[in-house]
Amino acid sequence: MSKAIIDRLKKIAHSAGTTPLYETIDPEGNRVVFTPASLVASGGKAKSKSGKSFKITKWKGKSLSDRVSGKDFGKSKKQK
Repeated sequence: MSKAIIDRLKKIAHSAGTTPLYETIDPEGNRVVFTPASLVASGGKAKSKSGKSFKITKWKGKSLSDRVSGKDFGKSKKQK
């Protein structure tokens, strides 16, 4: 892992109080939400909805209020 990625991960981990959630798009096109702690623990990789690990290259901050006020929050999903 390059020094730039490690420095960026450390910066995110230390700023967890201001933006605790981050969001990226997995290779299959699904949104994946993660925390800085989970990203650091996994070495810069996240799991897609199908369970495959992928390396995160671009992400954006997502506040908890954005997630709570989202259209899907609180809705239960039907299981097949």
